[in-house]
Amino acid sequence: MENTKVRIFIASAGELKEEREKCILLLNQLNKSHSHLNLEPIEWEYDITVGSQPGFDSIQDAINPALLKSDVIVFLFYSRIGENTLKEFELATKENKKLFVFFKKGFSPEEEQIENYGKLLNFKKSLNNTVLKRDYLQLVEFEKHLLTDLGLFLAQQYPVSFPTISENNTISSTVSKLVQILAEKEELIKKLEQQGNILSQKSFDDEVNQLKDEVNFLKNELSHNEEVQRQQAIEKEELKQQLAIQQDRDELKAKALLEIEKGNYSNAEVHLKESAAASISETAATFYELAKIKKLQFEYQAAFDYYELAAKIDRQNHLYLLGAGSTANDLGYFDKAISYFERVLNIGIAEDEIAADCYENLGVSYIAKGEYQKAIELYEKALKINIEKSGAVTKKTSLLYTRLGEANNLLAKYDNAIGFIEKAMQLNQEVFKGESEFDANNYNELGVANYFRGYYQKAISFYTRALEISKKFHQNGCPDDDAYLNNMGRAYQEMGYLDEAIQYYEKAILSNKKFRGDANSNITTNYSNLGYANARKGEYENALGFYNMAFEINKKFYGEEHPNIATDFSCFAQVYNAKAEYEKALGFYEKALAIDRKFYGEEHPNIATDYSLLAEVYKNKAEYDNALKFYQKALDIDRKFYGNEHPNIAINTTNIGAVYYEIQEYAKALQFFEKAITVFQNFLPPEHADIQNAKDWIRITKEKLGN
Repeated sequence: MENTKVRIFIASAGELKEEREKCILLLNQLNKSHSHLNLEPIEWEYDITVGSQPGFDSIQDAINPALLKSDVIVFLFYSRIGENTLKEFELATKENKKLFVFFKKGFSPEEEQIENYGKLLNFKKSLNNTVLKRDYLQLVEFEKHLLTDLGLFLAQQYPVSFPTISENNTISSTVSKLVQILAEKEELIKKLEQQGNILSQKSFDDEVNQLKDEVNFLKNELSHNEEVQRQQAIEKEELKQQLAIQQDRDELKAKALLEIEKGNYSNAEVHLKESAAASISETAATFYELAKIKKLQFEYQAAFDYYELAAKIDRQNHLYLLGAGSTANDLGYFDKAISYFERVLNIGIAEDEIAADCYENLGVSYIAKGEYQKAIELYEKALKINIEKSGAVTKKTSLLYTRLGEANNLLAKYDNAIGFIEKAMQLNQEVFKGESEFDANNYNELGVANYFRGYYQKAISFYTRALEISKKFHQNGCPDDDAYLNNMGRAYQEMGYLDEAIQYYEKAILSNKKFRGDANSNITTNYSNLGYANARKGEYENALGFYNMAFEINKKFYGEEHPNIATDFSCFAQVYNAKAEYEKALGFYEKALAIDRKFYGEEHPNIATDYSLLAEVYKNKAEYDNALKFYQKALDIDRKFYGNEHPNIAINTTNIGAVYYEIQEYAKALQFFEKAITVFQNFLPPEHADIQNAKDWIRITKEKLGN
């Protein structure tokens, strides 16, 4: 949809050049918060020249038509008012243009300037209250006034043109996570209240009050989120429009409309419930309206329940189905979401935009289920439709490129991922006229891709940038921060800086608990990584403790078969291998491999890792043929994904060399060690343990060969 153009004429003297430049920057900023508008600044010094239009012999003749075509005029005054500027002002006033007038204070005129300064003061007095005028001393005051005054005017004069539906708009992962966490905590409060008599009164009160504080914190986070504010405005306007149609025939709907206009959503809810009971024929529509009311109150679970009721009554209404599907996705009910979006597609909705949003939402659901390739296919369908209908430079297109990047990262297609993410960031620059909060996740995904390609230092720089942007847009942190911190820890861990890694994992846990509580599906990754770092330090009992914490939570959320459970089994196995309890280790690795094959197939980096770990156990058991077999399988898979230059290649190469050393084939072993150290030196710092290890292998192997 084409944005509304708003022409803004900037009139000022050369001595206020800094203000003019600041004005342009502020208009770019306002463009971000009023994405349905295209604010076009006009500076007469640069945009209008003599002869720019036929028949104009003077600059003033060229200025006046441009001024008349403008929707808003900003006048900036300091030491004087020129004759031509006064004429411009009179012309703008006569044509009823929207005027913003700013006077800079602090000028002390010289004797020869007093007359001109007097004219300015008289002009200022003549304005009285006829136009909005502001005095300022510092540039920061000017910035504040212009943003506030112009922003308010734009919101009132050019309100958002609301689409016929809004529920099909997929919100960001950050908001979706907040919604899920909020719903979980509200459900916990209900359960506690139901069993309050079982607990001691003090224990009950303390736990419930803590949860209520957390709920209020999360609702506050949502209410201050720009994306949520935009969506709330759409929801509210749509609801008002729907109720306005019904108010003549339904007194209760009319009362609800009045309450919504005042922002009294609880009162509106009461009237709508009365209407649902009194008018059976419109019950589905009323449930749909109640769902919107609940979303405006940040009660997403209740909203979903009402959407479901509406969809059960009217099974062919795509608005009800979309509302139920998108809210199900936000709450983490992915199978339910899939069924609703597929129903929308099956009833043959003609609007391409709706189909595109259905494909995108389905992609989100399948990502959550671990079906990454299917998600990519759905995102590509959505992207094709969006580009055809809305063009390539839109927020939605950018988001789809990000989603494609994330999915390709999950499939270990890192070059593809980087290409999509870079495209998303390029579009964000164009759409938002600069950096946006969505770029935090984009930098994180670039970090992930580079981490898995072995460029750990580069990954750290991207994770650092992600955290910086997150802090810029979320002063109190956000639910995505734990992922950025965790990823930072992993990169430091791979570089051998275990203490630094542990510090980042602990920060990730604190961030996680802040938003999600002590036991949630996300915190398991942090516990697992803490376990691994402790295992690397030889602190095996600590490691097993952290691994078990992760396993118990994962089992609760995902059941017995899920990639997270496979990771937990591998973690247990590594510790038991280190403790020389080899049969236990093999049992856990085989369980992990069976689950990973189910989700990733036969060729994936996760499968390569499983093979490599199995091989290590067989090497420790002195079953060298099995060890070589599985190391080679791991190496073959890794080469397909990473080529010949990657730390994983070097690790497997070192491992194969170590097996040949054990079976006394020293010449072969040396070849593998020398290949490995060359690769390691391209990726790791000189003091890294893997480099030192490779050097040691080369030294002792040469001694065996008599070199």
